[in-house]
Amino acid sequence: MKHFAIVALLGLALCIVAQPVYAQAKSAPKSTFGMVKSVSATQLVITIAGKDGTFMIGRSTKFSGKGVTKRAPVSATDVLGEGDQVVVSYHDLGPTSYAESVRIIRKRAEK
Repeated sequence: MKHFAIVALLGLALCIVAQPVYAQAKSAPKSTFGMVKSVSATQLVITIAGKDGTFMIGRSTKFSGKGVTKRAPVSATDVLGEGDQVVVSYHDLGPTSYAESVRIIRKRAEK
């Protein structure tokens, strides 16, 4: 009986700790507009009003807008380039921002 009580208390504690993280992940995404400074398969850095914003890119990140075809899956490096103007919808989870979607507003003009 004593072991059951300990397990039950540990389970309750885990539920209490996990609830804020789950609620944060399910919150509405934020969005921001900026110019692509750099892009890799896992990370996007954009300049927002003179400051850099870094966003993690995952398999679930969706890309749309200028230059994006409907074929799937699409890699960030296939569709984004330095100087492109984008809108990023993202979630903050702790100190890290995760990109939910990236919409390309304007491609950098080719010289």
